[in-house]
This record gives sequence, structure tokens and C-alpha cells, in this order.
Amino acid sequence: MTSPVLWPHPHGRRFSPSLRYTSNYVCIMIDTCFYEVLENPNTGARTLTGRFVSLSPPLLVDFSLSSLSNRYIQQLLRDKLVSRYRWLCEDLAIDISSEAGELGFGRNGFSLTIYIGITYKMLNQLYTLISLIHGYATLMNCSHVFHERCLLEWLQRNNTCPMCRAV
Repeated sequence: MTSPVLWPHPHGRRFSPSLRYTSNYVCIMIDTCFYEVLENPNTGARTLTGRFVSLSPPLLVDFSLSSLSNRYIQQLLRDKLVSRYRWLCEDLAIDISSEAGELGFGRNGFSLTIYIGITYKMLNQLYTLISLIHGYATLMNCSHVFHERCLLEWLQRNNTCPMCRAV
């Protein structure tokens, strides 16, 4: 698997001082998944298989914020997050501090929810995958790869590539 791609989505709600709501609530939801990409080793062409798999149930972390200090927020996150997500602490602390400041920290209460999608890309070699599943792989002139038996079945009816229709 390759390094993860992060998709943070903050959503904040400011409360009017007239409501006398002074709590500063932060909720973080972390969802981790991977998607599979097949790579043709000859051409380097990559194809997304459309297979997305969740690696674990989403993690929900919530806490009240009493300071905008990055060190304070990082420590809160380290205490709340399980070890496999602690690498998020530094960047997440900066984001939380910035969002909380914009929502009026110290002047009124707020609720800040951050959804974080962590996506890993799983790269598989096309030949290896086809060979393991079906047997021999055949490379077409257009660089598409197919299982030999499936390709022969197709070519008995058509004289084109099943994928791009090249002759």
C-alpha cells in the first residue's frame, strides 16, 4: 500500500453570545479505506478497479477545547486517538486551532466537527493478478491485458480489443 491521502472536511457552527452557550465542542470522525489500482508493467497504465474497502469502523473522538495552543490540542489528541492515528496530531492541532479561532473561541461557544477520510491506494501488477486468478495473461497490441482463454473466446466473435475496440 502507498502512503495515505487525507481528506479533511471541517464543519463549524458558531453560537450567539446571547444564547450563553460557552462550551467549545470538537468532534472528529476518522474513516479509513483503500482502493485498488491495477498497473500494466509494460505501459505503466493504471486502471481503477472500483473496489473500495473500509479497513476498520470509523473512529469517533470528541472533547471540549479550553485553549487554542497547538501543544495543548496535540496533547488532547494524543490522549484521545488510538496509536495508529497519532501521526495526525500535529497537522490536526493546527487545523482545529485555526477553525476554532474563526468560530470565535473565547467570545462565544461553538461546535466543530471534522470528518477525516484516509484513503490508501493498493497498487497491483496486472499480469500477476490475472495470472494468479485465471492462468496465462495475453498482452494486446493496444497494451490491454486479458486472460488468454477469455480473449480467445472474444476474438472468435470479434476482431477488436474487448476494452478499447482497437483492431
